[in-house]
Amino acid sequence: RELKDDSFDVVIDKGTMDCVALVDPEGADFRASFAGFHRILAPSGKVFVFSLFPLSDRLPLLESQTDLWI
Repeated sequence: RELKDDSFDVVIDKGTMDCVALVDPEGADFRASFAGFHRILAPSGKVFVFSLFPLSDRLPLLESQTDLWI
């Protein structure tokens, strides 16, 4: 079942993106996941990512998503 575009005010991730980043170190799945977050978020929606990894480990992937940041 497909989630509707612009249908959520908040997306909360607790560990899923850690797993995605570990399985796909090149980041294609990470980027695809963030594109999905962006699609389902309302225009003023927010994404909260809780990670066990230091920010320095995830920052390059997060910074590569600049087209999704508002």
